[in-house]
Amino acid sequence: MNRLDEILESPFAVFCHDAGAANLIIEWLKDCNLEMKVCMEGPAKEIWKRNFPNTDLYPLDTVMDDVKTLLSGTGWGELEFIARNKAKKRNIKNIAVIDHWVNYRERFIEQEKEELPDMIIVTDKYAFKKAELLFPSILVIQLHNDYLEQVTKKARLLRKK
Repeated sequence: MNRLDEILESPFAVFCHDAGAANLIIEWLKDCNLEMKVCMEGPAKEIWKRNFPNTDLYPLDTVMDDVKTLLSGTGWGELEFIARNKAKKRNIKNIAVIDHWVNYRERFIEQEKEELPDMIIVTDKYAFKKAELLFPSILVIQLHNDYLEQVTKKARLLRKK
């Protein structure tokens, strides 16, 4: 699997709060033509508006209606945890993006309750190995880090100038 839209079922829901996973997910979604409903809060909301200024954002309660897949970050706020919990109760395919190399298990725990996804996406071989070791019963996939590539291109252009 090389692209996000190869694993998503339409329509799908997107939930993000923190900037890390939001940056990754937003870059992947720029090339995605599937129907989506989006709920963003915190820093992720500003990043979304910058990249998709003409796209509506929805409140948590309405985003989960009639979707087949949930795609979420793994930030420290409650938003993504609540979304994963609702997805599990509704039998919605649940995909989480881990954007860092630390605190993997803790990212799925809120008030001493663990809510694991059906699938985890990471963006490098180190995170892939770590996630596979920590979550042997969950499918872990690695997608290309389009966000890092885009930032690198901008930096190179600035250096040339």
